[in-house]
Amino acid sequence: MFAYLPVSGPVLFEPDGIRLRWRTGSAEASYVGDFVAWSDIRDADPFATPPELRLRDARTVFLAAEQSEVLARELWAAGVTLVHRPDVWGHLLEPFLDRDYDEVKDRVEDNLRYWGFTEAEVDLFRERVRWRMLLFTRFGGEWTTYGQADLVLAWFLLRVPPMFVSSSDYRKFRRLNDEIADRPTRGGTR
Repeated sequence: MFAYLPVSGPVLFEPDGIRLRWRTGSAEASYVGDFVAWSDIRDADPFATPPELRLRDARTVFLAAEQSEVLARELWAAGVTLVHRPDVWGHLLEPFLDRDYDEVKDRVEDNLRYWGFTEAEVDLFRERVRWRMLLFTRFGGEWTTYGQADLVLAWFLLRVPPMFVSSSDYRKFRRLNDEIADRPTRGGTR
């Protein structure tokens, strides 16, 4: 299971960028490679769960949370813009958690509208991931929150069998969910 985690292992900070460490078999290695130059990073959220780099081409790279403090310092020293991004996928996946969605529904749906998502889009996105996220919740137990990295993990793990996912399919899936996550940052807000 852990070979499919979309989060890099501990990274190495180099003068020109960040050296990523992927587990053997990680599809993320083919999506983002093993090195990200400082100049290729559009912005970063070192305190997201997990920390995220947003590349200039809109791909998202997930990093290990245990390095968030040093990551923030290194990003700052390299002149990378630090942001706190809206948790779009956390909001889109909220109904699939093992808790009462009605308690947070108004706030979640209002935020999604504010970020530029129509009710029809939200319904479509949720329908596309519904069965995977319901299975993920069923097998994973009770969760307090989901995010984009959880969606990537669920998509990959719940393929039959997961090792036969084509890199082309994976890249298309990742591009789409990166675009959705990036919409508020790219001007989708009011």
